[in-house]
Amino acid sequence: MADQPITVVICDNHDVVIDGVHGWCSRADPPIRVISAGTQLTRVWTGEGAQAQVVIFDLGFQEEDVHEFFYLRQLIEKGRKVVVFSAEESADVILECSQLGVMSYVTKAEGEKHLITAIRSAATGEKYTAPRHAGLIVADRAPTRPQLTAQEIAVLLAWCTGGMTKAMVARKLGLAESTVNEYIERARARYDAVGRPARDKTTLAQRLIEDGEMHPDQVFQSRTRGKRPARSIKRRDDSE
Repeated sequence: MADQPITVVICDNHDVVIDGVHGWCSRADPPIRVISAGTQLTRVWTGEGAQAQVVIFDLGFQEEDVHEFFYLRQLIEKGRKVVVFSAEESADVILECSQLGVMSYVTKAEGEKHLITAIRSAATGEKYTAPRHAGLIVADRAPTRPQLTAQEIAVLLAWCTGGMTKAMVARKLGLAESTVNEYIERARARYDAVGRPARDKTTLAQRLIEDGEMHPDQVFQSRTRGKRPARSIKRRDDSE
């Protein structure tokens, strides 16, 4: 088995990235075998891609309004060894992926050397920490700004800007409605802890604006799209 090449499946929304990674794998020493590559997520679960030792996954999939973390969680829960290879470099996203259980998070700016190392490590069941993750220092934030995870922010933005109920947010992000409630309540608790209570949707949206997570126009747009009067929306903030 030691002389058998490592096998990978690549899921990325950009053909140029797929071609580049394919080239890196073929010239690795020893070579890494790409057994499936493309923009369709189905190739991870069917055909040769289902047997690949390592999944190289880009954070660019939002099919039918389903968030990419849903697919990432599915892969990890099924025991797949995932290396995220993404242009996204934000601390929140990298840390969230790490918490979900990916083997490595390599930014596209870090390139060939670190991706190949991450693939080899993942194939043996070992995690590899690329420089961006290893040197990750969360930017100094004001003591009154809570530390929200990327998933919490995604839920809050969907709920506060999309004119959706919590059930609709759950369907969009591929979460249980109870999980959506948990994220919202956790965020409220964190705002309470820093002395900035956010007891309803309107106040929570204001906190997100204050912290630069959303633009004021997003709240205005979501309100104007709704058919119910503002009084009705306010009364049902916590039940939706």
